[in-house]
Amino acid sequence: MAKTKQSTTSLPLADRLQSALVPEEKQPYEIPKNWAWVKLQSVCSIPITDGTHQTPTYTTREEGVPFISSKDVTTERINWQNIKYITQDLHEQLYKRIAPQVDDVLLAKNGTTGVAALVEDDFIFDIYVTLAVLRPAQNQIQPRYLYRFINSPVAKEQFNAHLTGIGLPNLHLKDIKVTMLPLPPLAEQERIVARLESLLGKLDEVKERVQNAVESFELQKASVLHKAFTGELTQKWRNSFLSERDSVYLLTSPFSRIPEEKHPYEIPKNWAWVTLGNLAKIKRGASPRPIKTYITTDENGVNWIKIGDTDSRKYITLTKEKITSEGAKKSVFVTKGTLLLSNSMSFGRPYILEIDGCIHDGWLALAPSSFLNKEFLYYGLLASNWYFEQVAVGTAVRNLNSERVSRTPLPLPSLAEQKEIVRLLDQFFERENQAKMQVETVLEEIELLKKSILMKAFRGELGTSNPMDENAIELLKKVV
Repeated sequence: MAKTKQSTTSLPLADRLQSALVPEEKQPYEIPKNWAWVKLQSVCSIPITDGTHQTPTYTTREEGVPFISSKDVTTERINWQNIKYITQDLHEQLYKRIAPQVDDVLLAKNGTTGVAALVEDDFIFDIYVTLAVLRPAQNQIQPRYLYRFINSPVAKEQFNAHLTGIGLPNLHLKDIKVTMLPLPPLAEQERIVARLESLLGKLDEVKERVQNAVESFELQKASVLHKAFTGELTQKWRNSFLSERDSVYLLTSPFSRIPEEKHPYEIPKNWAWVTLGNLAKIKRGASPRPIKTYITTDENGVNWIKIGDTDSRKYITLTKEKITSEGAKKSVFVTKGTLLLSNSMSFGRPYILEIDGCIHDGWLALAPSSFLNKEFLYYGLLASNWYFEQVAVGTAVRNLNSERVSRTPLPLPSLAEQKEIVRLLDQFFERENQAKMQVETVLEEIELLKKSILMKAFRGELGTSNPMDENAIELLKKVV
C-alpha cells in the first residue's frame, strides 16, 4: 500500500504547519480571513503518487482486473466503458503500490492533463502512470471539495504553468504536490460543495440537452446523405424534370461499372455503380523532409496545407504555415478548387480548396472527370465513411492510400441530377451549420459560466462564508 505521512509527523507541529502553508508573498489572491492557502500534499492522507510506470500485458474482461488511465477520466468522471484489463498476478503487484478507494481523486497527469475524477464506486481496479491518486484527509477534507478544486481554473492555471513535454504534455508529481489550494473550514467546504452541486448540476443538465442536439445534427446529416445517395432525396425531381436524354445518359457512357452482384445497395435504374478510380485521377501529396527546414515566415512563401487548417466546413480558406519555394519543389502543388481527401489520422475527410498551396503525404488530391460534378463528389466522399472505415489499415494510426480510395464504390446519377443533389445538400448543410454554430455558442457560454462559478467558489464569493467558523488553521493542525 502507499506510504502514510508518518515521516513528517515526527517534526514539531510548527514546522509541519510552516511546510504546509503557502507564504503570503506567493499566495495567488486574497481569501476570507478564516481560510488558509495550503499546498495540495498537506490535505492528503498519503503521499500523492501515480500508477505503474510499466506498460502492462492486457487480458480479457472475464479474466482480468480493471485498469484505467488518463483517457478514462476526460469527462471528469471515470468512464468504465472502454477500459482495459490486466492479469490477477499483475494486479496483486500493483495493488501493493497504490490501492485506489472510494473518495480518492484521480488526476490526469499525462495526455489530457489537469482533469480529475472522483472514485465513487467501490470497485477494485489499478491505475497507469498517467494518473495520480489524491486521497483527502478523512473527516477533515471534503472529497468533493478537493475534486471540484482540481477541476477549477484556479488549479488548471497552476498545472499549465508546470507542463513539460512537446508532443504529450506531462505533469510531474513534485509540481502537483505544491499546487496551492484555498482551504476553508470543514463546515464551509460542505456548504461550498452543496452550492456547487446545485449550480453545476443544473448546468450539466442543460449541457447534456445541448450536446444531445449536437449529436442529433450528426444523425440528421448521415440520414440526409443516405437519402441523397440512394436516390430518395431527388425522387420527385426525377419524376418531374429528368429528361429522356439524361435518363439513358449513364447507360451509354463509356466507363466501367461495378457488377450488379457487388452493388452495396439498391439505386435508381438510371444510375450506375462505379469505382472512384474510373472517374477521377488520384494523386498523393509529398512532404519535404525535414519539414522544419522548409517552413518559412516569408509572406511570399507557399501555403502549407495541413489537417489542422480544416474545420467542420467544406472549404479550406487559409493555412497557419508556409513553406519555401525549395520545399514546394519537393511537395505536390495544388490549385484553388482542388478536392482533397485526408488519408491518415482523421482519414476519409474531404475538403475543397479556396487557396493554392502544397500538400503533404497525408492528403490525396482528386481530379474528377467530365462525368463527375466536383461538389457531388465531395458529398459522395462524405457519404463513403462506411467504406473508408472498412478498408483503412494500421493499428496505432489507421490510414488509407490511393489504391484503396480508387476502389471506393460511388453511386452515379446524371450530371443534371448530381447538380440537383448538390443544391439540396448545400441548403441542408447551410441550415445545419448555422444551427450547430448556435448550439456550440451555447456550450461555450455554459463552460464560461461554469468557470465563473468555480472561481467564485474558491475565492469565498458564493455567499456561503461564515466568519464565525473555526479558522482553517485549526483544521490544518489535525491534518498535518
